[in-house]
Amino acid sequence: MSGLYLSRLDLRRSSRNVAPLIGLLNPVDSAAQMNNGHRLLWTAMPAHMQGRAAESRAGEGVPFLWRRDTHDGRYYVLGPELGQEESPFFEISSRPFEPHLDPGDLLAFELSVNATVDRKIGTDGSGRPLRKRSDVVMDLIHRREAEAGGAVQRGSLREAAAHDAAVAWLKGQGERSGFALKGLRMEAYRVEQVPRSKGKPARFGVLDLAGLIEVQDPAAFLGRLSRGFGRAKAFGCGLMMIRRA
Repeated sequence: MSGLYLSRLDLRRSSRNVAPLIGLLNPVDSAAQMNNGHRLLWTAMPAHMQGRAAESRAGEGVPFLWRRDTHDGRYYVLGPELGQEESPFFEISSRPFEPHLDPGDLLAFELSVNATVDRKIGTDGSGRPLRKRSDVVMDLIHRREAEAGGAVQRGSLREAAAHDAAVAWLKGQGERSGFALKGLRMEAYRVEQVPRSKGKPARFGVLDLAGLIEVQDPAAFLGRLSRGFGRAKAFGCGLMMIRRA
């Protein structure tokens, strides 16, 4: 966990250079927010990291995690220390991320996550398994549709499936990452389409979650927290915000 900083970034709304662009920098559409956030936050990164933006967008590794607060448009970044001079767009405050946790600690959390499952879908000509990565919610909906023999409408399955899939996925994460899920509130499940410079838009499901966890193995939990949860991390998924309950 050494060397990580948690930074808070607020758009410079009063800046005469930024104010005319607020509508573009802070759009209403959630997919546009994810796309813009990815691009904007790279402007706040240290100079030696700037060249890695393209590879992060291509899914080749993310050197920082980020989250946009839906209430006030503020951004949070877990990664390198950010200096105020780095970005013309943000007011930045940055502090070392050094939580001190013990087994049994209860934490409230918020998390937007692209949770997926890897399923075997058959074999190729040489007998090797063919696998497909799927969104956990759609995976559960498809299984429940199959169990019902197509006798139910997908819309009626969506909310319950999203909640049940989120619970199962987080419990599995906890078993591997040193925490136990104690309560969960599903704020939303949405499918986003984020434009890419080449090819079709990136399409993925996002679960917006809040709840309560109990720390069981602090080192394992903090290690996972620093790496993030799920996929689509370049677009603002995976950063779990925690506070003592």
